[in-house]
Amino acid sequence: MKQYGILAARNIRKNMSQYISFGIILILAVVMFHLGLLSQLNFSKSFDKKWEDYHSPDTFTVMMKSDYQPNYLDEIKKINDVESVETREALLLQGSFKFHDNAMDLENVFFNKDESHSLNEIQVVEKTGNQTEQSAYVSQYLSYAGYKLGDTYTYTVEKKEYSFIIDGFVEDMVYGGQSLGLVSVYLPEKSYQALQKETGEEAKAVSIFTKCKTKEAGKTVSSKIADLLMGKLSGYYKNSYFEACKNGRTITANMIGAIFIAFALIVLVVSLLVSNFRINSSIEEEIKNMGVLKALGYTGNQIILSMIMPYIVVGIVASLIGIIASYFVVPVLQMIYTAQTGVIWEQGIDVVAGGIVLFVVVALITAFSYLTARKIRRMAAIIALRGGKEAHDFKKNHFPMEETKGTVSFIMSCKMMLTNGKQNVLLFLLLIAVMFAGIFAGTMFYNISVDANAFINALVETKQSITLNVANSEDTQLLDKIKSNSNVKEALYYDGASVMIDKENIAAFITDDFSKMDNDICYKGRNPEHANEVAVGSELEKSHNLKIGDKLTINYGTNAEDYMITGFIQSVDSNGVCVELTTSAYKKIDPEYKKQALNIYLKDESVTSEYIDELTKEYGGQILSSVNAAKSIESSLQTFKMISGILCAFIIGITIAMILIILYMVIKTIIIRKKVDFGIAKAIGFTTNQLILQTAVSLLPIVCLGGVIGAIVSYLCMNSVIANVFHLLGVLKIGFIVPVPMVVLVLAAVIAVAFFSSLLVSRRIKKISAYELITE
Repeated sequence: MKQYGILAARNIRKNMSQYISFGIILILAVVMFHLGLLSQLNFSKSFDKKWEDYHSPDTFTVMMKSDYQPNYLDEIKKINDVESVETREALLLQGSFKFHDNAMDLENVFFNKDESHSLNEIQVVEKTGNQTEQSAYVSQYLSYAGYKLGDTYTYTVEKKEYSFIIDGFVEDMVYGGQSLGLVSVYLPEKSYQALQKETGEEAKAVSIFTKCKTKEAGKTVSSKIADLLMGKLSGYYKNSYFEACKNGRTITANMIGAIFIAFALIVLVVSLLVSNFRINSSIEEEIKNMGVLKALGYTGNQIILSMIMPYIVVGIVASLIGIIASYFVVPVLQMIYTAQTGVIWEQGIDVVAGGIVLFVVVALITAFSYLTARKIRRMAAIIALRGGKEAHDFKKNHFPMEETKGTVSFIMSCKMMLTNGKQNVLLFLLLIAVMFAGIFAGTMFYNISVDANAFINALVETKQSITLNVANSEDTQLLDKIKSNSNVKEALYYDGASVMIDKENIAAFITDDFSKMDNDICYKGRNPEHANEVAVGSELEKSHNLKIGDKLTINYGTNAEDYMITGFIQSVDSNGVCVELTTSAYKKIDPEYKKQALNIYLKDESVTSEYIDELTKEYGGQILSSVNAAKSIESSLQTFKMISGILCAFIIGITIAMILIILYMVIKTIIIRKKVDFGIAKAIGFTTNQLILQTAVSLLPIVCLGGVIGAIVSYLCMNSVIANVFHLLGVLKIGFIVPVPMVVLVLAAVIAVAFFSSLLVSRRIKKISAYELITE
């Protein structure tokens, strides 16, 4: 074993810079791989642990106090799997607050922080300690939306402002994020009583928290609670459970984790190609020495082991460094996830994730290196001593000097290009991978931060400019007035309701004509058109094994009807647990239904606020409430813009690093192989700058070819790749724009970086001396 170590150590000393470059690529791959695994394996576990630590309920219901009946509590206690039930009084307001300098329309539920309770405890993350009569404790996720301790938090309801001083930020596992469409604010006793007095009876609400025997039972219990309350409530109502809350709060972490793992595998494949290239180059460079070793009695397997051992050692060291380095990046991920979820991810050392990364990386390097080096076993000592078969091959003289037109430097570049076949293949594959990474990053950034229409359409059911809560939809005067406005593209009623399917609470989307919607969320089949038709959410399709044309029974209260399935729809907000029904179809199970939410789609959304004021002034009695949906959507996008910016910067940084490292290794190999040729060229009059330019130009055609093919392939398949990534969010239909100018810009940038990097790395030719080559 000592002999292997001596040979391996010699190889490492001789090619130290090559192994360092190889190690850097591996470190980049390991950092992404480990971060992806940490996100996938541990963020959900951290969420589960905090859910238990804070005694969070497994189902939670909010309703207006005017709708609440004391017997509801007794009925819920009788449900199987219910372990305990607790009610808390609250104040529920429907309005807006500042979020990243925009208005976010989102319901706020205000709790008395000092009230004694056992379920849904909160954790104060940071506080000022300067409690006043206006103090408030808000969700931690608002600390990433422009708020700091001591700032004023203003909640606006129909132009009436309620202002509080932020005394602290808290973790609330249930209502601490916007995924449920409801955000909590905790007020000390005095602040709560003052707000209650100011808002009156209309704002009073009741929150029912239910603890089940198991968290998994929460979904069933939640459905039974929804069934109990079906048709009995007239005001605001929200009912959900643990799994739905967890999915909404952890889905971004899962998606980012998947992206990191995917790109880690791409970088790992590049590193394996590098090891293949370097081993083949080493065999060519050391073939005579290998012949000597075989003549001295070393076996083929011993020489192979000495050849691949440095790569295994570098793989182990790089994996350990990458795993350690990834923990310095974890705080960035923690910030991203907290900004989106309001839940702080506390990540310690994970031996399991590190072990998986180490095993996978080292196993792949070992297997790939051995497969590349095993041809040494078949090599005869006498042939190796003669320099290998290649030394006696008569290759075609491409671009003969006497026949080829052009400058000498140009002809020499062409010759060099055709004599470096293996380097060309490596560069070609690298450029395809680099172009894919760059165009992926550019596409994500463009569709989230520049033109977010496709991204928004993938996440929401409808992208209206304004939503009006109308008192009497049968009075068409308001609707007629709105439709006559030249800035209005469309106006239609679009309501949400809750129905039951197989004793499960399901979200229902209701409108007269789905063809008038701005966003078609149907990914298979078609939307319902008639009173006996329904379109079903993606999760229901999978869980119930449904097909187009099947009959589906839908219940509301004691009413039940059979509907024919015409298509399947996606919905991130409802996790695919939803249906679409026309107004006439829904009235078959709820004859008392009246349209209420009027969506308005504007051509120019810059005048949205002014138009709302105009409508409110003229039809104040008819409009119960209004929402500037355009601003709300823009506010919601801010967090995603931050995430996409960081993610894209990370990916682009890695792609540039890969270009620099691979070109360094390739050009260094070329210089070593052609050291004598460069020396002779200098002796006959070529300058160093001419040789540097020849080397860089010889690589340029392969760089351009790989870049162009990579750009074409990425352009054609990028939407499919992104669609697979977004499947983790429950999105099955997505149409991201891949802008041609962006593709061209990435291509030009990659070629420019590659060319100038080649010029920089090729400066090593300057050290070659014709005199030294003669005297060596």
